[in-house]
Amino acid sequence: MHHEEVCAILRSAGGVASWNSRRVDKKENPSVEKADLAGANLVGIDFSDTNLADADLRHANLKSANLSGADLTGAKLESVDLTNADLTNARLKSATMVGAKLFEATLTNARLSHANLEGASLVAANLRDAALDNAKLSNARLGSADLRGANLLDAQLISADLRNASVDSATIVGESTDFRGCKIDRYTMEYLRGDLKPAQLMDLQVTDDIAVLRSQYSGVWMWIHLLSLAAFCSPYVWFFIQQWSLAAFQRTAHVDASTIPMWEAVLRYIVNGGSGWRDGWNVDVWSFGCFCLVFAYNAVRGALLWKTKRLETQQDVSGLPVKFSLHDSVLFWLTLYQITVYGYWIMLALVLFNTFHFLTMRIPIALPG
Repeated sequence: MHHEEVCAILRSAGGVASWNSRRVDKKENPSVEKADLAGANLVGIDFSDTNLADADLRHANLKSANLSGADLTGAKLESVDLTNADLTNARLKSATMVGAKLFEATLTNARLSHANLEGASLVAANLRDAALDNAKLSNARLGSADLRGANLLDAQLISADLRNASVDSATIVGESTDFRGCKIDRYTMEYLRGDLKPAQLMDLQVTDDIAVLRSQYSGVWMWIHLLSLAAFCSPYVWFFIQQWSLAAFQRTAHVDASTIPMWEAVLRYIVNGGSGWRDGWNVDVWSFGCFCLVFAYNAVRGALLWKTKRLETQQDVSGLPVKFSLHDSVLFWLTLYQITVYGYWIMLALVLFNTFHFLTMRIPIALPG
């Protein structure tokens, strides 16, 4: 097929289905070299082992496309959408991919030497064993990308984001790799430290989420949090001990009195705001609402204390940095941390209100005779 015929098929309604069907039925592997497919909607297209050298695919939609083994040498791919696309063993040497979207794309063993990927989104992309030597990756987002075994010699990673990227001892970097202003987590930096000069390490913007947790939940702060948790639990523990003692005495002395289960007594005490619990359920909305807020805050604080201590123990025992990110687990730990940051001000407001209420209580200066 001629280029014009190919482009006409691909740009027509149902063009992708027609193309994929033709590839299956006729086992064709036509050349689309230098084809003009700018802005085309090519979702799910099968371009495997296709010659797309110097093709114009700017702003094209290639989500979930199969480009494994395709020749995209020198192709124009500015702002192309390659989300979830398969580019295994693809040849992308000198391709222009400025602003390309490659979220969760598979680029295993892809050849990207001298490619321009400035500002591209490669978040969670699989770049294992990819050739990125001499590639331009300034301002590229490579968070959570798999760079194990990738070649980054002479690559430009100026202001790129490498936080939580996966690297290993086979990842190739060196003195010629430009890391100026590159955002990177401590764990990844420690993996690459041996191959970088001190000046390169100083150019990095290192984040350490374990240090963030330790600054709030370790050392003196750990004891402050523990004392706060103990202060929160103390009235309920004391109530439990009191009622348990009364129950034990009642059984010993054979006192005949109406009773309720311990769990119901504790719940009444909480829901009723600490008073009138013997008379039944009488919900104190303000008191119970404050209890729920403070309980949730302290539960989150306790979880972060546990996590911080666990990470510290892992580091102390192994003598090595631990891979951890507040952004892991669908933002789970980050969400908990943010709850404590903003919840602190809510707790402070409650403390100030209770303090004001306590200090403004009317007390008699002389008792009646």
